[in-house]
This record gives sequence, C-alpha cells and structure tokens, in this order.
Amino acid sequence: MIKIIKKIVADHHKNWHNVFFNALWAYRVTPKASIGNSPFFLVCGKEAILPPNIFLPSLQLSQSLQEDECPTMQRKINTLIKLEKEREKTK
Repeated sequence: MIKIIKKIVADHHKNWHNVFFNALWAYRVTPKASIGNSPFFLVCGKEAILPPNIFLPSLQLSQSLQEDECPTMQRKINTLIKLEKEREKTK
C-alpha cells in the first residue's frame, strides 16, 4: 500500500487527493497472496464486479446469475457459509 501511495503522490503531486480513492479501491479489490483473497471479498463475502466484468462476465457473476433459481434465503445462507470458510483459511 505504501508503494501505491508514493506512486500517486509522485505522479499527481498537486491533485493526489483526487486519485487516491481509485488507488485505494484497486488495493481493496486485488487478491493478496498471503490471504488468498481480496480484502473486499473478506469483508463483503463476494468479489467486486468491475466494469469489464459486466461486459465479459466473470465466473462469479455467471454463477450468481445461475443461483437466481435458488431461493433467496438459501442463497444468503450458502454465501455466509462460503465466506466463513474463506475467512477460516486466512487465519
């Protein structure tokens, strides 16, 4: 994260505060090798759907579309179970 901040300040030294949120978002949605997932996934329980994924659906997006046949409550329970398993892996 420090490298990202240094690069932003160096590249945009007068208006770094305008682009900082984009860098912070990129950091949050990028999977980390140490934990095996992105921080966004560990907090929200699913990967972020980025603009390119809307046009070229990711596996996660296509699976969520297929799960629409599943009742809403069961889908939420399945998501919570999956999230708990992923959080346990990072400990």
